[in-house]
Amino acid sequence: MLVLQNVLGDYTAIKAQDVQIVDTLGSFQTLSFSFVATPENEVAAKMMIPMTVIEVPENKQKYRLLTANSAKVGSYLQYSVTAVHIAKDMHRYYRESRLPQAQSLKACLDFMFQGTPFNYVITGDFANFYFSEGFGENFVDELLTQCANDFKFEYYFDNYTLHIAKQIGKDESFVYVDNVNCAKIAVSENYESIATHIIGYSNPKQSDGESSSTETTYEQRIDYTSPIVESANWPVIDATPVKYDQTLDRETLLARMKASLQDYPQVQYTIDSVNFKKFTRIKNDIAIGNQGWLRDRFGIDVKIRISALTWYPQDLSKTDAITFGNVMVDPVTWSIRNKRAFEQNFKLGRKLQQDIRKQQGLYEKTLKNQNAMSRDLAEQAKVISRLQNQLKDIEDAGNYWVSERQFIELSQSVGDLDLSWYSTLQDKEIHGAMIDLTSGNTDLNELFNSQRINIVKSGSKFIGVVHELRAKTTADAVTEANWALEQLRKNDVNVNVIVACKISNDSLPQEKRTLTAIVQAFNKTLSDAGYKNTCDFSAFDWFNDRFTSSARYRWVIYEGEEKPANADAWQFKKNFDNKNISCNKSYNSIFV
Repeated sequence: MLVLQNVLGDYTAIKAQDVQIVDTLGSFQTLSFSFVATPENEVAAKMMIPMTVIEVPENKQKYRLLTANSAKVGSYLQYSVTAVHIAKDMHRYYRESRLPQAQSLKACLDFMFQGTPFNYVITGDFANFYFSEGFGENFVDELLTQCANDFKFEYYFDNYTLHIAKQIGKDESFVYVDNVNCAKIAVSENYESIATHIIGYSNPKQSDGESSSTETTYEQRIDYTSPIVESANWPVIDATPVKYDQTLDRETLLARMKASLQDYPQVQYTIDSVNFKKFTRIKNDIAIGNQGWLRDRFGIDVKIRISALTWYPQDLSKTDAITFGNVMVDPVTWSIRNKRAFEQNFKLGRKLQQDIRKQQGLYEKTLKNQNAMSRDLAEQAKVISRLQNQLKDIEDAGNYWVSERQFIELSQSVGDLDLSWYSTLQDKEIHGAMIDLTSGNTDLNELFNSQRINIVKSGSKFIGVVHELRAKTTADAVTEANWALEQLRKNDVNVNVIVACKISNDSLPQEKRTLTAIVQAFNKTLSDAGYKNTCDFSAFDWFNDRFTSSARYRWVIYEGEEKPANADAWQFKKNFDNKNISCNKSYNSIFV
């Protein structure tokens, strides 16, 4: 049950389904839900109008209605609704004037919030900041982002109250142990943004009034090289220099430079929270910014911080998802942990080999005895088979994933190629295939099953399926998703494979917000049905200009020379083997 309030102050309750809250560090919370306009929801349906406020009883937070899309289902209309936290109302206010250059954080907030319903609470002390061109002439939400960057603070909203601290959240607030209080731990590591050297400038020189140069010069310059260069034998990698148009002492400038330098891998952990009784032995305090510990199946402890939550407050049957960003994992620690995991696997593998040899000897001895009972032979065979399977699991776990493995995309237009062609793929460094399955709400790749069978027979990986999106509305997107689901189930496609939504059709809506909602509706329908490895598949410029990605993974079409940023997979060639087949590189083990 949710509570609605329109602009006139009238209230009503609404019986909603699929109530989802997404909370991300540094962003406004979003709310989405659906409902059917039955007689009990008739008033609520009429309040799906601009300026309506939605309150969620479980967290007592208010959200401003953004979109309300409806489609006929039986005798009633079904609505799909999105909303954003009431804090986004800050964008209603524009400050035309500017404050002078040197300002305190309190002065900036008073300037921003004057005449608005917003107030603030500051925890901790913040030094004044020197704004080279003053502070103002922007929307209040944009000014808040500027303040957060300049004064170096984090924040969250409790309805109209802004809470500010150097770092929000509590420490030592949770522990997640693999297979004790969580079912699955996924890890994503990104190394492309690492830098080990940075130059910093501060204390701008005063102009003497005679110089014609407009370039700012600085009295203080510091070179800093991370100790990782010496301790881990990493190369010197330059970061973009940082410049501060204010007077700073050496220690302060150096501290800001170190904070700007990312000399460690970006490591992100994701778990699916579960509700089964066996996973309730450890109680946790879950909130954005909170810090705690995660222990994986190798017994390795990692200090992590909650960076995003996806929460279903009114449906205990749905699994909440928690995303963690690492607090600090330097390259030395990271490499030691990987080595430790490998050594543990290696030792266990050697022990299993010894056990196999021992059991094999007993088995062969039993075979020589013609009077041995058949059930003894069967038991020995079972033991050997079990140990061999365990050894294979350990060996598989010890194989490190390799970035930039290549895979192809197959479609009906490729034709029915025979198995001999598929058998050459691994020689051509192709490790798997994504296969087109559906398009729109009726079209189907009739060759899907034969292509999947041939890929598997050739020893390559069947990665997942592709659906080409053609929807004009969110209701159309749900219809297309249900068509894709019908074919996935009809063809016994496992829920753990990737389901990619191809967003490239020229007929798709031009407005970014509309297309974003359509893509979100498609991915959500797939995810709710169990296919949680959703993937947005589109051109690089579309990710930036046409829609905001909502899937778990990003597959980017890009004709440049280097991998596009934030891509889990990159389509870099369109004519593999002269057969109009696209070729792709994997940057996430979920692909190949």
